[in-house]
Amino acid sequence: MRMLEEGQLVDTSGQALLHIMCALGARFYALEYSESFAPLPKELIQNAGTQWAKIAEEMFFADYSTISTTKLKVLILLHDQEARTGNYAGSFLLTGLVIRMAHALQLNSEASTDILCKQEGPNEASIPVVTERLEEGQTLDFIPKTDLPEKPRDNLGMAAYYVRIVSIWRRVLRFSKHMNEEQPPWEPGSEFSQLIEEVQSWKASLPSWLDFSADNIYIRRESHQLGALFLNHCMYHHVLCDIHRIALPELYRNQQPYDFPPEQHAFVSRLQMICFEHAQLMSVLVATVLQHGIKYFADPILPSFVYNSNRIMLYHIARILDQSKPDSRTVISRTVELVQQNNKALREMSMMYPLAEPLYITTERWLETVRSGLARGQASTYIAPQEPSEVRTELQQAIEASEPNLNDIQAAQRNAQIALLPPVSNGISQSPSTASEYTYPTPSTDPMASSLATLADVATQPGQLGPVLTNDASPSNLEQPVFDLDDLQNFFEWETNNRDYAQLTGFEGFGPLGWANNFSSM
Repeated sequence: MRMLEEGQLVDTSGQALLHIMCALGARFYALEYSESFAPLPKELIQNAGTQWAKIAEEMFFADYSTISTTKLKVLILLHDQEARTGNYAGSFLLTGLVIRMAHALQLNSEASTDILCKQEGPNEASIPVVTERLEEGQTLDFIPKTDLPEKPRDNLGMAAYYVRIVSIWRRVLRFSKHMNEEQPPWEPGSEFSQLIEEVQSWKASLPSWLDFSADNIYIRRESHQLGALFLNHCMYHHVLCDIHRIALPELYRNQQPYDFPPEQHAFVSRLQMICFEHAQLMSVLVATVLQHGIKYFADPILPSFVYNSNRIMLYHIARILDQSKPDSRTVISRTVELVQQNNKALREMSMMYPLAEPLYITTERWLETVRSGLARGQASTYIAPQEPSEVRTELQQAIEASEPNLNDIQAAQRNAQIALLPPVSNGISQSPSTASEYTYPTPSTDPMASSLATLADVATQPGQLGPVLTNDASPSNLEQPVFDLDDLQNFFEWETNNRDYAQLTGFEGFGPLGWANNFSSM
């Protein structure tokens, strides 16, 4: 910064890097100022640093054909800036430039095997660190065994574990889109079971300093790494939700919904329950970290993760949960509580991310519909897997019938005060307020083993719902589901019909997670 002010920073790539770094930091500086001194308008926080980002962008594209590692850094940060401001189409396109420039710089290949710098003089050599490759337990083949540390895994940092889980997620996305090309998921040795084992192996490989515990939360908060710790565990639960979504073809617009045979009814039910559990566990994470401040929700993909957790939980209690079971009232109460906690996080994230606001509004509308439907005693029965042709037909009808109205959304918000389920006042009542009170499921020898028992400590007491949810359903009610699937099926597509959210144009074209949803094809 001093060099720029004194005119010593003459290289435009260095100036662009400085401008984009300041642009990314400006939003968090504005957020901290708003929380510590005087409240600032949401629009001001969201737009903080945009002028610096624009300058960096102009500097980069004025001479984009000249490549350097500094320019690659600028490009990566410009991509991040676009994602944070909600321009997901621009962010996605910049990923292509990032990859091409990395290849042009030959960063994807090692020019020399002398990575330990033995051929350099003692004053020139850096201190090398040998660690594992992307594959667990593997090191570079050309490193002599005498130079290998006793435990290469000990040199892995937090970012390395995140790269590994994202790598698994990439293959999960590809699997979920091309299931009919694979071995049936219930068979031993199928790609489905292999992916499950890899995810659980990743979780088991985490060192103690990466556990989501009270001590680690304190340590990472003081070292400004709580957001990274949180993101690692969020990604773990999201990946498991993604791989189990094959059992929810009506909720997810799978390109090729898998046709489960009738004899696999129990298998499908188990997948649905596991998906539901991990959506709940993610909500517990969100509520815990939210107590420490919204600034720790620093990754722009988190609104999508939280929203996805809401979708799964609401769909489960509305279309899958058997209300005749004695614990159904507790499950519904707890689930609504978790959805409200997620929505609280989305509301606060809207201070930083424009995307979070429409997601919060949409979830509120769904939650109100679920409340009303359950109070009327409408059917909430298990939906058996359908023929793919039937699913596609229903999807087409839902798309044609789906024309959400902003006035309806606002009306749902205004009517939230007459909700039929009790709202949560502060925090998660009768549930863990810190990670130390919560135990995560340990990997089982059976990758499909349910972890429902781990939610016992976070369940509310039965009887909180009162008489309003008595399921006195008439035959006419049984013919109607709690709500139509058009809302649940539409993830971001509905925003294209609403001019109030026109700034989100581009995201809907890339599916549920924007650029990440097309990660498998990159």
